[in-house]
Amino acid sequence: DGRFLWISERDGWTRVYLYGEGGELLRPLSPEGTEVGFVAGVDAEGDWLYYTARIDAGRPYDETLMRVPLSGGEPQALVAGPFFDDLEFDATFAHFWTVRMDADMPPVLELYRSDGTLLRELWSTAEVAREAGWRAPEQFAAKAADGVTDLHGLLFTPGGFDPSRRYPVIEEIYLGPFTSSVSRWPNGRLQALADLGFVVVMVDARNTRGRGREFGDAFFGEYGQHEIADHAAVLRQLGSERPYMDLERVGVNGFSWGGYGVLRAMLLEPELYRVGVAGAPAVDLEHFRVSIEPYLGCFPSECPLTFEGGSSTAVADRLAGRLLIMHGTSDDDVPFAETIRLLTALTEAGKEYDLAVFPEGNHGIGWRTHQRYYWERMTGYFLKHLGAPTN
Repeated sequence: DGRFLWISERDGWTRVYLYGEGGELLRPLSPEGTEVGFVAGVDAEGDWLYYTARIDAGRPYDETLMRVPLSGGEPQALVAGPFFDDLEFDATFAHFWTVRMDADMPPVLELYRSDGTLLRELWSTAEVAREAGWRAPEQFAAKAADGVTDLHGLLFTPGGFDPSRRYPVIEEIYLGPFTSSVSRWPNGRLQALADLGFVVVMVDARNTRGRGREFGDAFFGEYGQHEIADHAAVLRQLGSERPYMDLERVGVNGFSWGGYGVLRAMLLEPELYRVGVAGAPAVDLEHFRVSIEPYLGCFPSECPLTFEGGSSTAVADRLAGRLLIMHGTSDDDVPFAETIRLLTALTEAGKEYDLAVFPEGNHGIGWRTHQRYYWERMTGYFLKHLGAPTN
């Protein structure tokens, strides 16, 4: 009928607003202080907007399916996710089906009425997961470097875990400010890494999405300079509370902006992070202007020190641990030239490094043989330089 929806963070939270066909604001549809995940459906005839929102401050990444009258009124909570992998309404908005899951809840497919009444479970992976020996990771909260802000993450332990032993630790990192990395669904790859004899940790530090604009803009204009302090603070807190985590043997693993995170961790916190594997790493911010300028708020010509503050070649001389860089030569997202810049800086600083090159590999590394080799090199590097659990 000419009306349209607009999603905005104008008041500090991702909210949905309803506009008239002439562009006039009619009303906000989601309440202040709650973060909207996605619009699940618009039933204009029935006068309903369906959307997901994060309404529990204690569990800021859990989603709830909500609905609210387009004509105005209070929103109704229909179904608690905690995470919706998929959600689809039928053409008449009489029913919807969804795949729900959580870090400790294998995926389940269910059919609901549009008012949130569960009709039946259509399919579940719970029995298969149990038979396969699947184990849920620990969900934790720890303080950021400011000692105040709660950060949330996942912790994976290996099969046959014995808390009386000391395990090397690997942090899986992704430093892109435009995403939330902590998965609320079972992550088989990280469990497989843990099963080699590691404690694996993943955490969303400040400057990531999903918890309001203040949290997401914590380091606006200073990207790359402060995030690692949060990650390090979490690891140190976890280690102080869990004696089985050996913080003398900490590794960090990441790809793309995760590779950038590996470099920042190894260079800014060398006394904590001893071994790193950086896949297709972004290196210097001035070469990634399109993807990073929105989080810096200026052009390199206007604020060269801002871009230099997030540069890894500028602090390459701080490398103290073992670093493996892996990159495809045909990467059209993070050019292979980034790795060459890093190698040049490390060589000039007299620092040792290890390198694996994937001929004609794209940003996803490509070919199945490349991916298998990548996994084997990455895991082998951590096994060699972090070692096995000790008594």
